[in-house]
Amino acid sequence: NGDRLPGVSQNQLTVALDLAQPLGTKSLSWHADASYRSSFTTNINDLAYSAHDGAIIRDARRANYRVLDGFALINLAVTLQATDNLRARLYVNNVTNEAGVTAQTIRYNAADHNNFEYLSRPRTIGLALTYAVR
Repeated sequence: NGDRLPGVSQNQLTVALDLAQPLGTKSLSWHADASYRSSFTTNINDLAYSAHDGAIIRDARRANYRVLDGFALINLAVTLQATDNLRARLYVNNVTNEAGVTAQTIRYNAADHNNFEYLSRPRTIGLALTYAVR
């Protein structure tokens, strides 16, 4: 009773802003979005079964229970619609290069190299050119 659902943040927030700017026969579009999730757990609680004596014990490592920090991600983009067919988009995803741990697996009785953290995609900067054939 009262344990948090694993992998689910108590608070999440997403905001986005788009702005279109005409430039004669062309147009420029600006985009920004941000998302936030508060801390969350990797398992329901820190209780584990002890095969040795059949007891339920508090052992966060054995139960694969961790409280993972919350994090925020910010993405930015600008798009130039050069012609009806040609569009160029410059973008930066995860502007702050936040690690953003989304899950963690700790294997009990395993070497440290068997433990995993699942991270958000790192900062990505790119240029996308799109040509529509009509």
